[in-house]
Amino acid sequence: MNAQSTAGRGGAPLLLGAIALLAALAAGLDRPIHIDDDVYLWSARRILADPADPLGGEGTFIGERGPLYHFIQHPPLLSYFQAAVIALAGGERERALHLAYWLFPIGAAVALHDLARRFTSLPLAATALVLSTPAFLVMSHGLMTDVPFLALWLAAVAAGVRATDGGAAGARLACGAFAALATFVQYRGLLLAPLLLAYPWLRGRPLRPLLAALLPTPLLFAAWSLWTWRTLGVAHPLDAGSWIPLDGRRLAFDAVAYVALLGGTTVLGPLWLLVARRLGAGARGFGLVAALTAVATLAWTGEYTPAQRVAFAAFFACGAAALLSLAAARRGLDREAGRDDAFLLLMAVVPLVSQVALNLFASARSLLVALPFVVLVTLRGLERRQPAPGLARDAWLAAGATLLLAAAVAAADYRFAQAQREVALQAAALRPRGGGRWFTGEWGFRHYMERAGFRPLAADGSGIAPGDLIVIPEVPCPAPLADELAARLRLAADIAPRTRFPLKVMSFEARAGFYSNFHGLLPFALSDAPLERARAYTVGASPRPSGDPW
Repeated sequence: MNAQSTAGRGGAPLLLGAIALLAALAAGLDRPIHIDDDVYLWSARRILADPADPLGGEGTFIGERGPLYHFIQHPPLLSYFQAAVIALAGGERERALHLAYWLFPIGAAVALHDLARRFTSLPLAATALVLSTPAFLVMSHGLMTDVPFLALWLAAVAAGVRATDGGAAGARLACGAFAALATFVQYRGLLLAPLLLAYPWLRGRPLRPLLAALLPTPLLFAAWSLWTWRTLGVAHPLDAGSWIPLDGRRLAFDAVAYVALLGGTTVLGPLWLLVARRLGAGARGFGLVAALTAVATLAWTGEYTPAQRVAFAAFFACGAAALLSLAAARRGLDREAGRDDAFLLLMAVVPLVSQVALNLFASARSLLVALPFVVLVTLRGLERRQPAPGLARDAWLAAGATLLLAAAVAAADYRFAQAQREVALQAAALRPRGGGRWFTGEWGFRHYMERAGFRPLAADGSGIAPGDLIVIPEVPCPAPLADELAARLRLAADIAPRTRFPLKVMSFEARAGFYSNFHGLLPFALSDAPLERARAYTVGASPRPSGDPW
């Protein structure tokens, strides 16, 4: 389906869409450093000190001391970008970094709209359905690789499709350049070459022109691997994933989590149930969704409260319906439309499968690369079964409803980031009897604790002296302490942010795991649990008496 209709092409809708996107980005300008933002800033600091050695040096991560490259899973291209921004801004200024990152969500929107014009008759609505999701909106406020990678991935796909359809040399060169850049933002960019070559193959076009444009990417990747092997002693792409287990239980747990995330943090969850029905999914399909939901709920939520189990079942059912809609969308296709749908399905399914296999934890941000193609396939299926005016109305209503949900989740995420910073500020006001101030924990908590003069604690307690202060948070991955050190801790203060927000994105108590299913299988949850808790301890010279609380 070569969608060249004029639907959704007016200047006014484009202008309103651009204003809405800029307003959404502006809401995150002052968000504190959060989750893994700080990991990329490690490399940026290293680059500012030695631009030729971006992964050198050592660090401590979750209590483990080791070479910096071992704790960083991605190549350093984005950290070079951060280093440039930091140098121009005169320091690690949150607002300057967030403003510079506007380049990526705006670029993603432009590339997605270009793709949607090729594959649907509702390009603006398709773009809005993706940009209004919690997964996109929340990650657009961060400094991690996910939205930059999405922007480059979509730009490469859009250019590759244009090059195949029109044969333009400029589009081929752009495709190759964007694919290379994506690969040096995340190593998953290597998947682009075979996926992009599937498009001309499915359409019966020559592979050689696009293959020549994409060839520099694997060559540059091989050169980078060789360089890191010679300078670091390991090929960084291999070392980056060497510690991720591939056991069956972990893969099953992550797969279940991704289905729930798909239902809760993408297009408005209940919409998928309606979509699957309109695409002709029969009683057998919905019976399969119900059965999978029941099995997943019984198998993976044994310790959840009844309300949490119901919430998980709802999220999982919507995610399973989304997958069902992908299968149902392809019914009754002609040959040309079937080829296009086969390509879009490859672009949706392969990244999803790679995330299950290669990510240690399931997270909403890992759905971003697949999400645009899930939406495109689904819209194409609906276009064959529903009049265009009614479909356009429904798509815009769905985008608006999803945006309301996304705004709530983004607000919850913003409050959670603020809580991490607030803990550090309160901890900085404490005065230990000794001279040392330590912490264990990661994410934005680590960033602001280091700003406050605290040092990361190794799990074995090396460097600790009697009278030192140790701050341990609840949520951001504190390291387990050596038994000998734990026995010497005496509780000095409880630290908790004064602000609470009923919607939680990361909470063991609420079972919310927007960024990691390690914390829970719910993408988000309503709970009165504190946004964060931390405890400050002083270190005694000897083990505390029996029964003495920490």
